Amino acid sequence: MEHLMENNFVFASQFLQHSVCMAICVLLYVDGTRLIRLGASIAYVVHVSAAHGLIKWQSVHIRLYLVILFSIGIAETLETRHMQLSDVAVMQTLNAVFRLCMVALHVEPRIHTVGQISMSVTDVLVKLMIHGPSANMMAYAFVECFVACGSVLLSISLAYYMRETLAAQFRSDDAEKMLAGFRRMLCGICDGEILLDGQLRIQGPGACLNQILSTNADFQNKPFMELLVDSEEEKARFRDFISTSSKACINPDMYHGMPPCLRASLQGKASTRVGRVGVDLFHVSLSNLFGSGEDYHLLAMKQDTEIQVLPDARAEDIPQQLLKRLVRHRSQAPSSDSGTSGCTWLQTPQLAEMMLLVDATKRHQDVCQVHLKYAETSEGGCMPTLRRFIRPTDWESVRSRVRRYAEEATANPELGETYLRQTVWFRMLDDPRRYMIARKAKISVRASPRAQGGSAQGQGLKLWLYLSDFGAPEQRAPSVELEGIQEN
Repeated sequence: MEHLMENNFVFASQFLQHSVCMAICVLLYVDGTRLIRLGASIAYVVHVSAAHGLIKWQSVHIRLYLVILFSIGIAETLETRHMQLSDVAVMQTLNAVFRLCMVALHVEPRIHTVGQISMSVTDVLVKLMIHGPSANMMAYAFVECFVACGSVLLSISLAYYMRETLAAQFRSDDAEKMLAGFRRMLCGICDGEILLDGQLRIQGPGACLNQILSTNADFQNKPFMELLVDSEEEKARFRDFISTSSKACINPDMYHGMPPCLRASLQGKASTRVGRVGVDLFHVSLSNLFGSGEDYHLLAMKQDTEIQVLPDARAEDIPQQLLKRLVRHRSQAPSSDSGTSGCTWLQTPQLAEMMLLVDATKRHQDVCQVHLKYAETSEGGCMPTLRRFIRPTDWESVRSRVRRYAEEATANPELGETYLRQTVWFRMLDDPRRYMIARKAKISVRASPRAQGGSAQGQGLKLWLYLSDFGAPEQRAPSVELEGIQEN
């Protein structure tokens, strides 16, 4: 409030600075007004400095300035006590203008109440003591009383108006911030929200409508009724819904419950072959929003995805960068070592023999053991290898441990079996793209070189690798890389 009064003083000084100069010119032709000329000169300097920003006038300085002006005005009544009757009317007019200008300079009812009444009472008493009671004196007193009361009432009215204007501005700012925050919250929990004025016209660009209707338009000031399907019944239902909901919002009990809802159909975009878009509309009435005096309507929209028909993707809608990435990924797939192509354990030309241990007593004759034997063929292809079976990150440690055990077995044919210290991740037989863990891994010699009747260098050394105590399969994350696709 103080800051507002300071700005009002500067604004009034810009208009009154030259009027004071004109008043001084008039006073030059009136005798016995030296004190008034001095006060007017001081006022001219003050207003010029305030209007041009030469001096920063604060509220306390303005109050002191008003007290000085009122003091000069009271002293002026003593200086003009012997003024001729022909000049009294001129001075009374200048005095009234002077006092009204003081009200416009600084709206301070307390100072104006004391100062205006003191000036009128002093002037009337002085004139009454000199000229005595008469009809003209009674008229003069009536005019002074009218000027004093009018100035005080004007000061009180302006102060009240400024306080109410400032309070309304704060209330409007708070309402706008609350509404903006509420609309932002609705965007997080609903598919969209829009604000309608009293004529049901959309306020704002309506970005959420572009997302729901698959359009790219500006809906500012567009009637919301035009977005509904071309059906008089649908539009009548919407008008009745808004009217009924607005009346219900007047009841304070409605603020503690759910807002009313209406299932409506919006016109879809013709190019997407979507005839209609079903939405659930939640309505809240906002009375006298922004001080407009009319009811605004806030609508929250929840799109009905169950009845939404998804259009077919067109070739031009797929990013070219994504197509190139997919083509490159497919071209590299056959040569990759992922286990999904090339040699597998059960589908390979090198599979020579298969031996099954079957439980004949069971209904479906369960398989208890499986032994597979591979042999090199002239058809080519790749033999199953331990490297293809072990997870790539564990391969180096398994390979070095197997090689070290083979060297020890060659040097010591009586070497017994040994366990690997670490767990082993190996490829699943039914899904080569996934791995599972074996908590126990044991290595042993298939047969000693002497028992085979040869040397290790001649026939080679073969080892048994036993895996047991299996754990849960590894959860494999998706490996498809889709460049150019981002999630907002």
